[in-house]
This record gives sequence, C-alpha cells and structure tokens, in this order.
Amino acid sequence: MERDGAPLSVPPLRVIFVLVFADLRFVLYYWGPIICLLGASNVFCVLIF
Repeated sequence: MERDGAPLSVPPLRVIFVLVFADLRFVLYYWGPIICLLGASNVFCVLIF
C-alpha cells in the first residue's frame, strides 16, 4: 500500500494555496461589482478595477 509514497489525505500546501487563491479571486470578481454598486467601499473598488 505504498504506491505514492505520501498519504492522499494530506495534499501539498501548494495545491491548498492555489485552491484558496482561486476561491478568493472568484469571490472578489463575483461580488466586487455588487459591493461597488452598493457603495460599501470606494477603496475596495479601486483595488479591484
């Protein structure tokens, strides 16, 4: 049972970072315009656009 040499239940940190980063980017791009339209934060809009 030593095929990969590493337990499958512990993914590399790089994979976790990429997944989390992609998630955050998706949330920012999806909610960015809505938050800007609501006028919640002008600085937030400048950072995105």
